[in-house]
This record gives sequence, structure tokens and C-alpha cells, in this order.
Amino acid sequence: MEEFFSAVKRQVQKLPLALFFPIYYAWFSVENDVWAARLRRQLDIPPLSDLDLLRVKGSETVFILGSGQSINKITPQRWEVIKANDTIALNNWLVHPFVPKFYCFDSAPRTSRSEPGLEAGYDFLLKNIWSRATDYRRTIKIVSNLRRGKGCQIVRELPSEWRENLYFGRTPPVVARTKSEFTAMVRYYKARGTFAQLSRSRNLFKYNSILVTCLSVAIRLGYRRIVLCGVDLSSNHYFYHDPHFFPETAEVSLAPREEQHDTVVAKSWLVPIDEMLIVIRDEILQPSGIELYVESTSSLLYPRIASPPESMFETGTAGTIEPRRK
Repeated sequence: MEEFFSAVKRQVQKLPLALFFPIYYAWFSVENDVWAARLRRQLDIPPLSDLDLLRVKGSETVFILGSGQSINKITPQRWEVIKANDTIALNNWLVHPFVPKFYCFDSAPRTSRSEPGLEAGYDFLLKNIWSRATDYRRTIKIVSNLRRGKGCQIVRELPSEWRENLYFGRTPPVVARTKSEFTAMVRYYKARGTFAQLSRSRNLFKYNSILVTCLSVAIRLGYRRIVLCGVDLSSNHYFYHDPHFFPETAEVSLAPREEQHDTVVAKSWLVPIDEMLIVIRDEILQPSGIELYVESTSSLLYPRIASPPESMFETGTAGTIEPRRK
């Protein structure tokens, strides 16, 4: 029977996107959404729609903080401007002493038949969450991808301090085998308001990486300028591998360091992240007048995504605003 269902699944996956996606969306709604909602209620995690996003917005420029090694090359002057504006961090940014305004992460499982070797990454992230829970109490934390089942997953092992300002962001399904199919998915969700600026948002767009979730948060909040920091993608060297700045984590390796970052490797059901970021820029950001930059010219994204003008890093020019009042 298992072989029969596997054979049916393979045939369904060969269907054109216009036929396959409705089938997959219906399956996702039954298989995932019902269980995710149940787990969210069980763990008493409010939906993201409970938070007035525009009320907490404090600038017109946002810096998204990745973990690439170029983070250690950001100058003190640039750091002063970054700290003066809103920031969104992800995953193992927790190792860095700077505490962001927003933090996004997936409720990853500890083991998976489809993704072997998750244990080291799971344990490292969970350790970092526990060690920084008190520091991040005021940070707005957004967890997505709640998993069905009772096995180990991050959301079930969070410390009590971490649960303050924690929200669940639903990420509806996106399936794309090619760049053209990904473009079709972006246009589909754009037409349904998933990229609209709203005070309260239930859904966040996600595909390939939690970085895209961060970008979706930035779009929802209506920032006029988005700067990607530490989004290097050329290897698995991270800022916390520097023995001078981070001796305690310098030897941590979750993937072969010299290999290209996994998110830029084309797979049968995964468009490389550098290609999809260009699609999001062209389909969503530019038509809305939102500027996208990459902070380091050593990033794989440069020069397809431009570096920010130096004038942006002159104190007071990045567009700080007062938070909206009731």
C-alpha cells in the first residue's frame, strides 16, 4: 500500500503547476494547518495577527541580519546606523551580542527522514535560544512551520522567558520547480494580499529559507528600504566562526564550510535563493517603490542586488520615524 501511494504521489507531482498546486494546497490545509493551529493553541502561542505591526514599526529602513562572515566586517559607523533603525534577525544570529527588534525562526524538528543530519543544527539553535532567552524578552519573535506530531521540535522546548512577545506566523504553501513557476506563485499570493502592508497579518510568504520570512515581515511593515546584512551565500562560513570574536563557537560546523550555501544549490523542488530574491524584488518591491540592498559587496547577490549608498550610513539619514500611536 505504501508503494502504491508513493507511485500516485510521483504522478501527481508531474502535473502542471495549475493542476498540482490546488491539490497540494488542499492537502496542506488538512494535513498541516489543522495540526499547526491545534499545537499553537496547546502551547498558548498567539497568532501574528494579534500584534499591531505598524504600531511597533520605528523606522523607514530595516536591516535584515543574516549570519554570513561579512557581519564581522561591518564598520562601527555603519553599526551605529543599523542600531538606530529597525532590525530583523534569523536563526543563529542569537550568537551575536546585538539584540534585534524582530527575530524569525522555524520550529524545526530534531530528526527527519527527508532531511538527515538535523540534530547538530537543532541542538545548536536550541542551546542559543536558552542562553539568550532573557536578553530577547522584549524582542518580537515570530515562529513558523509548526510540525505535525509529538516528536522533538523547537517550539516544544522553549524556555518561559522566550515565550514573551512570541507569535506564530502562518506560511501558506509555495511550490515551484522552476523560476517561472516561482514567479507564478509570487503573483498568485500578491493577488491575494499576502504582500500587502497591513497592521495585522496572519500570513507570511516563505520559500526556501527563513530569510524570505524576514523579507515578508519587512514588506508587510511597509519599510521603504531593506538592507540585507550577512547574507553572503557563497559558503558556510558564518560570523561566529571567527576565533577572535567568537572563540566559543569557532569550531561549530553544521555544514562543510567551503561548500556553497545550500539555499543557492538548485534542486528539483527548490529554486535557488539568489534567483528567487530577484523575482521578489522585480515583482513585489520595485512596483511598490521599496529599495532592496545587500550590505556587503562580497555577497553572492552583488551586483545583481546593489549595495546601499554611503549616504545611508550617515547618522540620521536612514529614515528613523516615531512609532505610530493609537
